[in-house]
Amino acid sequence: MTPTEFAAAADQTRLREKRREAARLVLVGGHSMAAAGRAVAISRQAVHEAVARIERVHQGLAGAPRDWCVVTVCVPAGDVDAVRNIERAALIDAGLRQT
Repeated sequence: MTPTEFAAAADQTRLREKRREAARLVLVGGHSMAAAGRAVAISRQAVHEAVARIERVHQGLAGAPRDWCVVTVCVPAGDVDAVRNIERAALIDAGLRQT
């Protein structure tokens, strides 16, 4: 998740600062939940709950169905159309978009 995506999702929650920071360490920084919990002095379970909350909000903001994952990718400009075609085909297959 990018820092901008994280901020947009986190701003939609009422997470306390420690939980928000731990979730940022996991979702943006790539840290493990245990390491993030140690860094901000909260339990791994609390980190897990914060990450799950932000991921749910992020998926809602992105318009993804509940059982889908939102993925941000960086590709060369020449591959953008191919990636968008994959997304379009998945949405059509799921019945979420017409051709």
